[in-house]
Amino acid sequence: MKLTQDEIFYINRFDALTKVMARDCIVAENVIAFVVKPEDIGRAIGKNGKNARLLAKQFGKRVEIFALQDTPEEFIKSAFPDIKFSNIEKKGNTVIIKLDSPERRRFMEYIARFKRIKKFAERNYNIEDIRF
Repeated sequence: MKLTQDEIFYINRFDALTKVMARDCIVAENVIAFVVKPEDIGRAIGKNGKNARLLAKQFGKRVEIFALQDTPEEFIKSAFPDIKFSNIEKKGNTVIIKLDSPERRRFMEYIARFKRIKKFAERNYNIEDIRF
């Protein structure tokens, strides 16, 4: 995985403020997303979201923090906690997501987050594609 200079900058600022080392970072237009170890997620977010709000204020962008999981399926489920997935399975280097019709409509609200999660999955789990 190669990180850009911007991503390295944001990871270093994240580490300095939260005392948690981010494993990955994606800088989007109005969002900066970080991936941390699952045991560090609480410390990274901070009590009542204090660290996340402080980071958002410093960066001038919305901040998302995700926990790295053992499998890409678990990672996707944890990234969308309010979506009920019918099935998530990995076939080779592809993850296939199955959703019921009402959940599919709700999932469309998170399409920008889905693109970031897809990029994290490519970088951290060697996944080539995620389909639903």
